[in-house]
Amino acid sequence: MMKEEKLHTISIMRVMAMLMIVAYHSMLYYTDNWWQLGGPTIPFWVKTAGILNAIDLPMFVFISGILFGYLYITKDKYRNKKQFIIKKFRRLIIPYIFWGIFLIIAMPSLNKAENLFTGIGHLWFLLMLFEVFIIVILWARFLCIKASQWHIVLIYICLCISFALYHTYSSHHFFLCIYATLFYLPAFLLGICCIRFRFQDLIPIKYTKIVFFGALVLLFTYFYLSNSGVSFLIDYVIQMLTGYTIVVCSYILLSKRDKSGKGIPTIITHIDKLSMGIYIFNQIVINAFTMIPEVRLMLCKHYFIGVPILFTIGLAIPYLLALLFSKNKYLKWTIG
Repeated sequence: MMKEEKLHTISIMRVMAMLMIVAYHSMLYYTDNWWQLGGPTIPFWVKTAGILNAIDLPMFVFISGILFGYLYITKDKYRNKKQFIIKKFRRLIIPYIFWGIFLIIAMPSLNKAENLFTGIGHLWFLLMLFEVFIIVILWARFLCIKASQWHIVLIYICLCISFALYHTYSSHHFFLCIYATLFYLPAFLLGICCIRFRFQDLIPIKYTKIVFFGALVLLFTYFYLSNSGVSFLIDYVIQMLTGYTIVVCSYILLSKRDKSGKGIPTIITHIDKLSMGIYIFNQIVINAFTMIPEVRLMLCKHYFIGVPILFTIGLAIPYLLALLFSKNKYLKWTIG
């Protein structure tokens, strides 16, 4: 087990990331990114969703890297690569296949069978995370023990260049989620680096706060003042630098908070345990809700209260479903 203060930090960050993802999905209806179920494009929600998207999923992947690095380095876990892959397959790919087939059957107008090979619906995250784990476990000893800071920097640069080239020259961005895997792998490695090089002990809290708020202001300024003509490369670099900086600073600040001996509310731990289930059910519930013609009419007419409504529906019902599934021994395997 990790130390209690580290568990507190991870629990808080996972709940933060999950709530940001629910909020982001609630705004997608108004961003022209929801394909068949999209509503009117509202610039305010487009920009706000962009800010959340630069932080939420990188935070989730970063947390996975933190846990992997800690357990590998300090607890000697994951030395058996075969067992590790089997465990992650059961936790990520089996739910991915199960709910992917469910989406194909229950919502055929939105999901096709071939989408299983590209990352079906919001479940692409499970496929991407599994691929990240496969890559990392094959290089775990080098990344967690042998590699120097300069090796990590070089790997980071190579990953960013590979992603940019893949984006530029590939017409199959979503095949097996290779695109997303290349995009989020640096966040996972950043989590390993935070544990291995103990960022929380190296950077004073005063400077961490300054950098955190500076990155936050830069991210807000970029999204609310920039126009749609920004090149992909500039957009990628700015979002990566600001988003990852905010994530790392959040980890450092929360780690220092926990060292003071402060606990966390029980509700945080409770929701943390259900976070994956909430993620799985969130988009399914919102899709089902927005497929009702009367609901879509209401959301189009009242677009500023539409997001709070979608957020409430997209959090409350998935929470209840995740709670139900987690307590049933015949169902809990479907949510990891």
